[in-house]
Amino acid sequence: MAETRTPRLLGLGFRLLALTAASVGFAAVWSGRAEPEAGPLSSERAGVAAALSEAAAAEAGTVLRERIRVERNLEVAPTQLRLFSRAAPNPCTGGAATAGAFYCAEVRMLAIDLATLDGIRARMRRDGEAAVALFAGRAAAAPAQEALGTDAGTAREQAAAGDCLAGVWAARSGLRGVSPEVYGRTLVAAAEAVQAASRGAAVDAALFAPGAEGARKAAFARGLAAGTIASCAS
Repeated sequence: MAETRTPRLLGLGFRLLALTAASVGFAAVWSGRAEPEAGPLSSERAGVAAALSEAAAAEAGTVLRERIRVERNLEVAPTQLRLFSRAAPNPCTGGAATAGAFYCAEVRMLAIDLATLDGIRARMRRDGEAAVALFAGRAAAAPAQEALGTDAGTAREQAAAGDCLAGVWAARSGLRGVSPEVYGRTLVAAAEAVQAASRGAAVDAALFAPGAEGARKAAFARGLAAGTIASCAS
């Protein structure tokens, strides 16, 4: 069976979009534009992961805030983005070291791990850049989940709710041609990558919940097909 590919120009599009990330609602915590922390991750690979994640998170945040405004008449404040390597303290869990990605509503901060992104990119090979963007956009769905009240329930229920919102964003972005199969593979790659990068740190149970080949992929497909947050209602 032929492997599904995303457009080869996607990576270039996201790198260009990264240059205007600050203008669409996300602000990097470090020096205006997030700089990766020092560590074993090379600066070149960290830079690729940073550019893709900044752009995808910014666009996903903008798209979902707009859909919530249009469909629910609610205003959602922008979120700060912090990029880190391996693990970072989560203010919402008493400063516990957390890997992968997390959202802290108390300080409206979205944090994404460059080492996990780099691991996703390596595992997904030719779909690597699209997968990094997909994961970052999925992480950026957390503030929208909070606004919509879908950040409760079991980890799997929370995961599927965010996956559907990620599909809504993908439908309205340069990733609209991505397949649910690529998204499912991205979830698997993310789970493997965060395990390798975490070194025992905590991870977000909902973001990394199992179900990549079932409910989670189906939820993404639903949002991707409809492009509306109404399609994500339980």
